[in-house]
Amino acid sequence: MASTWIKLQDDFFDHPKVIGLSPNATAIHLRAICWCSKHLTDGRIPLSVVESWGMRRWRDAVNTLAQRGLWEPTVDQRSTMGRPTSPDPMVDEWFQIHDYLDYQRSAEDARNIKEKRASAGAKGGKAKAAKAKQTSSKVLDGVLAEKRREDPPSSPPAVSGEAANTLAAYGGEEELTGAVAAHMARCDLDRAREAGQVITSEAGWLAKAADTRLANHGDDIAFAVSNATAGLHYALHVEIAEAIDPRCGPSDHGAARAAAQAAAAEARRLEREAELATIRANPDAIRAGAAAARAALHPPAA
Repeated sequence: MASTWIKLQDDFFDHPKVIGLSPNATAIHLRAICWCSKHLTDGRIPLSVVESWGMRRWRDAVNTLAQRGLWEPTVDQRSTMGRPTSPDPMVDEWFQIHDYLDYQRSAEDARNIKEKRASAGAKGGKAKAAKAKQTSSKVLDGVLAEKRREDPPSSPPAVSGEAANTLAAYGGEEELTGAVAAHMARCDLDRAREAGQVITSEAGWLAKAADTRLANHGDDIAFAVSNATAGLHYALHVEIAEAIDPRCGPSDHGAARAAAQAAAAEARRLEREAELATIRANPDAIRAGAAAARAALHPPAA
């Protein structure tokens, strides 16, 4: 199966269970998540695999991960024939990464995506074979040119007046996939012209470039489309294309996105200034807050 991605929240290193972890334990934890995702184990990892990585002090790191609750000994290994579980987590040969399926794709979901990609690839192969049967390049170029005029690759038609920033606006995953590949092909065409390449048949060139993009990035596009929610600043197919290949960004080179981010940052700054002004206007609240902070840091002895 083609490589995909794991998911991490951007506050991962601020989590109480992660703060203070040694670099070695952190590296083993992240590598274990990658291994489970690659081998579709739903978060279960054998210690023999961890040992095979050859990382220093790996046993201490695994013990630390178990003590912090990031790794849990598997149920079927915790006791044998009624004997009590050993307090040493290294007795267990398998561990379960805590809450793995809350954040990562399950093995069943991964297999479903693989089947969907295989089906999409088979459809693409049939369509490509059908195109090869046409003997007149002029007829083919004319049909493709007419199709492009009716349905521009970079601006697919909206459904019921809906803006092209949701999957519904494209009519389904297959149509969104085509829009992404077509947009990437249009970007390739623009770069080719900037490089001085002479394009005699634009429609034929675009069709071939779209096929090439699907061949090279089909898995990435299918995964992004199957997980698509909505475009934030631009049409959804443009944002997906840009995420896969940053050179295929929007025509304004991200100006609208930068303006929106700057406006949001300014709004947060003004909100924070207003909060600070309110606090400064109430000295008693400041003293009470400081006292509460000291009490939290130094609780009274039991």
